Amino acid sequence: MMGGIKKIGAVFVLAFTFFSAAAQSGKYYETDAVVLQDKCVLWQMGDDGKLVDTKETLGVGAEIKVRATSDYRMQVQTLTWTSGRVEQSGNFIRIDYMDRDYYIFDGRIALGMVPGIITVPSAAIYRTRNLADITGAFLVSGKVLAVGKTYEIVGGISMSEIAYFSAESQGILRGYVRADRVSANRDDIKAIEMLALAEDAYSYSQKRQIVSSVKDLNVTGNVLEMIGEAEMRLNRSANLSLSGEVDVPTQTFYYADDGYIHIRDMPSTVGNSVGTLATDDDFTVIRRTARSQTLYGITDFWYYGVSVDKVDGWVFGGFLTPRPVEGDEKNPDAVEGEGADAAEGESGTEGNGSGGSASEVDEKGL
Repeated sequence: MMGGIKKIGAVFVLAFTFFSAAAQSGKYYETDAVVLQDKCVLWQMGDDGKLVDTKETLGVGAEIKVRATSDYRMQVQTLTWTSGRVEQSGNFIRIDYMDRDYYIFDGRIALGMVPGIITVPSAAIYRTRNLADITGAFLVSGKVLAVGKTYEIVGGISMSEIAYFSAESQGILRGYVRADRVSANRDDIKAIEMLALAEDAYSYSQKRQIVSSVKDLNVTGNVLEMIGEAEMRLNRSANLSLSGEVDVPTQTFYYADDGYIHIRDMPSTVGNSVGTLATDDDFTVIRRTARSQTLYGITDFWYYGVSVDKVDGWVFGGFLTPRPVEGDEKNPDAVEGEGADAAEGESGTEGNGSGGSASEVDEKGL
């Protein structure tokens, strides 16, 4: 009997010694993490034991796996690489991405957190979960970061733990934001990214298609408001004819500069091009928008008419010149410069500066 007890005791001692040694030796586990630096460079280990730049990068918000201890400490290694003929070294973290081993610089990821995004125009950062402990720094709408635990505080307000990469310090900063200012909903992240793509899209149809597809996502209230605002901006900026059109006496204009400008399917630079006006091409107008717009330093209306090639559509009047009536030194009915007196019209924000050569016009989408 005593021999059996001694054996059991010996087993417990051995087990305790084993687990203690494992803990002290820094046993590592595979842990989820979020990349916080945009265009985070991926490195791989070369045959010579030095790192090689793969020329591949990960974007902010990418989810990876890393080796970390149970207390969320990562295994940091000092590794070398060769740049030209100069050998350099730095601290790296080994990661797993798409079932392949890579290395990235230390201070680029957050452990035990999930990707998130700011869903309001500006979110204040707090040092602690105390609303009085504000830092004075803010994160703007669309900022992708990592979100951790959410804590309820007084007055029904909740605070979320966050981490984000600072380009100034080249490292990760941590803090808290109000939980209603940030979302870890994947559809929210996708929706805001798609809205940014819509802003950068060239044609109206592309913008409309992207915004329409965003509406199919399951988003939260803040992002739903952002989608609605994007639709209103799109409608307002894309089509001045929504504010009304005015018939004008039939008159022929022409394009006087070198190169060409576009004839569009709506009075806006985001309208689709249906044709072009080249140097000295005639354009016969029959109506214009009720409101003017300022583009590239020129205020004028958009004119609807037919080109010499029988293409009908809209052209910005600031780049049209009235064709003189035969036998008249100057057409008394010409509307050249009409837009300059239309200060009461709405000024657009689609460009600034001054009118220039035809190549400049074309580059800016007219």
